[in-house]
Amino acid sequence: MSAKSSTSQDLRQPLLSQNTYDTRNDSHGQRYGTIRPQHSAESLLHATLYPDDVYKGTTYWADLPAKERSTWISHQTRAITHRELVRVRQMFKVNPLKPLKSYWRSYAVSGVGFFIEGYVLFSVGNIMPLFKSVWPECWKNHIVCDGQMVKAIKYLEILGVGLLANISADVSLTNVR
Repeated sequence: MSAKSSTSQDLRQPLLSQNTYDTRNDSHGQRYGTIRPQHSAESLLHATLYPDDVYKGTTYWADLPAKERSTWISHQTRAITHRELVRVRQMFKVNPLKPLKSYWRSYAVSGVGFFIEGYVLFSVGNIMPLFKSVWPECWKNHIVCDGQMVKAIKYLEILGVGLLANISADVSLTNVR
C-alpha cells in the first residue's frame, strides 16, 4: 500500500473501526482470527462525553482558570493550524489546485448560500408590505386572493431558503475529497 493511500485512509477512519486482528492456531493446526477492539467501552464513552477539542480532562475549556484557559487555547490553535497545514500539503501533493477547490466548495459555496438566504429573507420581508399597499384586495383584505395562499408565500419562502441552505451545505461538505 502506498504512503499516499494509507494516509488518506487514516484520515477517514472512525474511532470505532480501529481494531486489531489477532491470528492464532487452534488445537488442530487451523488458523483463525479474532478481532480485538483497541479501545474499551469506557474510553469510548469518555471520548464521547469529553472530546479533547473542548475539554481538558473533564473540565470544559471555558471553566478553566484564566492562565490555563489561555494556554489551552494557544495549544488548540497550534494543533488545529498544524493539522490544517498538513492536510493542505497532502492535498497539494495530490493535485496543486485541490486546496483551492476544497476552499471553494467548503467556504465559498456555503457563504453564497448564506448570502442568498439573508437576501431573500430581507427582500421578501420588505416586499410584502409593498404588496399590501399596492394590491390591498389580494394581500390585505383577501377579496381576490385566498388568505391562506398569501400566508403560504411566506412559509414556502422560509422553507425554501432553509432547504437551499441545507443543500448548499451538503454539497460543500460531500464534495471535499
